[in-house]
Amino acid sequence: MPKYVPQAYPGRVSLFFGHEGGLRSPLFPRGGWNRWIIGDREAHVVSGDHVTIFKEPYVRALAKKLKACLDKAQRDNSEVRKR
Repeated sequence: MPKYVPQAYPGRVSLFFGHEGGLRSPLFPRGGWNRWIIGDREAHVVSGDHVTIFKEPYVRALAKKLKACLDKAQRDNSEVRKR
């Protein structure tokens, strides 16, 4: 059975961190991700911690920021295609 082998990603990456502990995380804003992200990256801090950002009421703030990132990526890709 083949095993997944991560590869470095050259595109833009949005990282999301919970406010509670996120700033102290060894991954913030890019620590543990450096070997995998070779393109641009942006860090977003949301309420909650590493686990609770996926639960109510914190997940709503995460969803809002994630949607904004996806919308921006879609706009950026549309602009590139127009050229």
